[in-house]
Amino acid sequence: MQLLYGFILALIIAFLAYRAHSLNKSGAIAATVTGTVIFGVGGWSSALTNWQSD
Repeated sequence: MQLLYGFILALIIAFLAYRAHSLNKSGAIAATVTGTVIFGVGGWSSALTNWQSD
């Protein structure tokens, strides 16, 4: 179920970025796949850890 939530969240974010012309079609697909894997496997803690700067 967590993988499905990750896919939906990544799809929404990628779609919004595509509509804002921040991503092209292939970038939106790649962002969706990457977001799904990161969130689906690791959950919120894994997804948020990737956004922290060193």
